Amino acid sequence: MRTAAAIVTLLVGCDEGRPLVEAHRAGAGYAPENSRAAVRTAVDAGFEGIEVDLVVTADGAVVLNHDRTLDPERCVALDGSPVEPLELPTTEASALRGVTCGGSPSPDFPGARVIGEPLLDLPGYIELVRASDDRTLLHLDLKSGPDDDLELAAEAVLGTWFAADLPQPFYVSSPHPEVLHAFRSYGASRGHEVRTSLSWPVLDGAIDGLGLELRASLGLASVLRAVEAAGADGVALQWEVARREDVRALRAEGLDVQLWTLDDPRALRAHAGWPATSLITDFPGDLP
Repeated sequence: MRTAAAIVTLLVGCDEGRPLVEAHRAGAGYAPENSRAAVRTAVDAGFEGIEVDLVVTADGAVVLNHDRTLDPERCVALDGSPVEPLELPTTEASALRGVTCGGSPSPDFPGARVIGEPLLDLPGYIELVRASDDRTLLHLDLKSGPDDDLELAAEAVLGTWFAADLPQPFYVSSPHPEVLHAFRSYGASRGHEVRTSLSWPVLDGAIDGLGLELRASLGLASVLRAVEAAGADGVALQWEVARREDVRALRAEGLDVQLWTLDDPRALRAHAGWPATSLITDFPGDLP
């Protein structure tokens, strides 16, 4: 696992050298996703960027979880009994006490450590990453949807974030323009510029060969229209549908470009030569 080497001023241009590498879900290839153990591993390893997923509960608590639903295959009650697949945005934080996640092997990441821990909340995450290098890029992927109370979500996340006064640069991402608008607006009301990236495209259903072909066929003009409508500073593209020339064109427009999720080691090495801003991978220590 390598140490951070790139100097980051918010999000950097990467045409001169390789893109920055972000630890997806804090490095789910090495420890349970979005867990305290994963964040500690990412900080100790000096990964250049750390991406985590944030869900806001009904009472305004913020927890790290990849999905809006608590996964009964990953999480159990304190006594080891199964948990209900709770919808976190409609659940109060008190209902999550005694729940542990990551205590069983992950079928997606068989080499990751097995560590059962309570869901990590945003204040706990902030205290962990405070120990990281000041240049570490912190990426907050928001799981709020357009039908949620976005003022509550923005205040819950950014109010806590601004109060912590971390030196590390950060940005937020979402597939929903409404979410990005709400977070930028809240940031502006507090005197902060919040950089945003639109996750694009988002299609329902499983990603098969036809789905990839459809995504790729949408083209550069569609990406630019979507990013402009969202008012975003950049776009997070699924790597399988990204074309090198399109990434270069987006960068020429002054946009940040993140590519996700590059878990194939050959693809990760190949895309290290692309003009993207950052590469997002569950195995950030696998790129020399």
